[in-house]
Amino acid sequence: MYFAYGQTETDYLKAKDSRLAAVIDRLGHINRTVDTDLFSSVVHHIIGQQISTKAQTTIWQRMQDALGTVTAQTASVALALVWLKSRRTNIHVKRSDLRPQPEVLSSILKIGVPVAVQDGCIQVAFMFITVIANHRGLVDAAAVGLVEKMISFLFIVPSSMGATVSALTAQNAGAGKGDRARQVLKDAMTISVVYGCLITVLMWLVAPAFIGFFAKDAAVVAAGTGYMRSYIFDAIFAGIHICFSGFFAAYGKSYIGFAHNVLAVALIRVPGAWLLSNAYSDTLFPMGIASPCGSILSAAICVVAFTVLNRRGAFDKLTA
Repeated sequence: MYFAYGQTETDYLKAKDSRLAAVIDRLGHINRTVDTDLFSSVVHHIIGQQISTKAQTTIWQRMQDALGTVTAQTASVALALVWLKSRRTNIHVKRSDLRPQPEVLSSILKIGVPVAVQDGCIQVAFMFITVIANHRGLVDAAAVGLVEKMISFLFIVPSSMGATVSALTAQNAGAGKGDRARQVLKDAMTISVVYGCLITVLMWLVAPAFIGFFAKDAAVVAAGTGYMRSYIFDAIFAGIHICFSGFFAAYGKSYIGFAHNVLAVALIRVPGAWLLSNAYSDTLFPMGIASPCGSILSAAICVVAFTVLNRRGAFDKLTA
């Protein structure tokens, strides 16, 4: 991938400085490789600032040969392995430990694939909602795109609860503490719902100012305010089914999270947004209601699944 620029940008630079114009005419168009990964780009440039360009190229190539694609994840893994080797701990990592084990991989995929697919379904829903908004015109498309980005930030707490509940539940269930595992779920949902209620009230009060901080067009602010005030109710209900999904995944039942997400997207989120968008062309408020309605369906499915399985003793202990 190369840095994109055209004749307009070139003419602008040439007009600013005659000497620069002469250099541009002599060199012609330059294809400058762009690194789309921010972490990798920062590391690359830090190396380049400390040593010569030729040495930078050599070192960078060796890093890529050793780590593959240089990302924050690969760097953190490499540093962790170095730290474990240099310290006296009870953790010993051998090459044989890094060899794939079919039984372990099967267990991981059994849980991980449904989780990955359900996350993909959510992204597909966002994509369809964006398409629906784009068909409404430039103002509504800009408003929906802006609010979706804000929602990603506002949902940090409920979104993080899934992994938190899954990790703590697995630890307690593995120790045979089913009651503590269920308490983790209860506490996490309480935190999520309280946070959701607070952020919903806050957005109803300050949505125009919050959106106006990022958009100066009055029409975009007005449209975004309506969409935010309906969509933000999802902060209350999303935390419930996210916590349940993490809980089910810890017990190897991630298919439940997959099922309720697919049903919510297919039955409510996408068709609901489309129908309400067509029914109310002058405001985005009704369109935003589709997301919390989808979360209500997901939460209801999770409650039913938890009640049935809990009565059967499925959460008393962790089974392989």
